[in-house]
Amino acid sequence: MKTLQYTVIKDFHTVDSTHKSTITNQCKKVLGSLKIGETVEAKQFVKETMPKFCNTVNPRNIANIGYRYLREGKKIGVLSENPKEEKSISFKDFIKIESVAYWISQLSTTKYKNIKCNTILHGTQATHGYHLWAFNEWLQGIYISKVL
Repeated sequence: MKTLQYTVIKDFHTVDSTHKSTITNQCKKVLGSLKIGETVEAKQFVKETMPKFCNTVNPRNIANIGYRYLREGKKIGVLSENPKEEKSISFKDFIKIESVAYWISQLSTTKYKNIKCNTILHGTQATHGYHLWAFNEWLQGIYISKVL
């Protein structure tokens, strides 16, 4: 499974000043440090690059700041978001697989009877079904990376 990636398409210093006036100095330093043509993985950017520019050591704050700066860079045209890779199988198709459908049918739904819900599955079935689907996606990612 691929994570969110951005490509630097424009140097920050070439952006017109109307966009720069709404951005903090720290954001200007971060976006200015990126090179044209560089591909930045969002999670890796937050973990490795952002701590160099932040005074805080709280990882949650650093992540919030990092993702905000990536959004700002995309908004002003410095970054372009790369399309994410499609899932190997959709959740609707996954729960229709014979063995998975049988296994899910053995689980309880929910104890609430008169609640209308927009989801396909409810309660324990939904929780375990989504976890199994996520595990399947993870396994598919490992298999594909080893084949390539």
